[in-house]
Amino acid sequence: MSYLSIFACFSAVSEAVARVARAVKNRRKVTCLGDLSDSQLADLGLRRADIGLALRLPMWTDPASVLTNWADERRLVDTSVQSFACFAANSDEKSPDGRGGQPARAA
Repeated sequence: MSYLSIFACFSAVSEAVARVARAVKNRRKVTCLGDLSDSQLADLGLRRADIGLALRLPMWTDPASVLTNWADERRLVDTSVQSFACFAANSDEKSPDGRGGQPARAA
């Protein structure tokens, strides 16, 4: 075995150990999120159930990054829903021809 392959193996093992250690550390921090109120969690884009679900993931999974992804996805969905609601509200307004915002059809 060459020194290069030994170094590559050592590097891969140390990276995996560091990733698991980071996941364990973040798991402790996520557990502390349970002490926050529901409104504080909502400010972060989370729900109380999200914390429990993230902590039930396998030990090697980083729950903090999972919660971040869920909050980001929820924020995107909420923004899309709000944009659609705004569009729908504007299309309900009456147009000058009284057709309710719908385009005039050709006769």
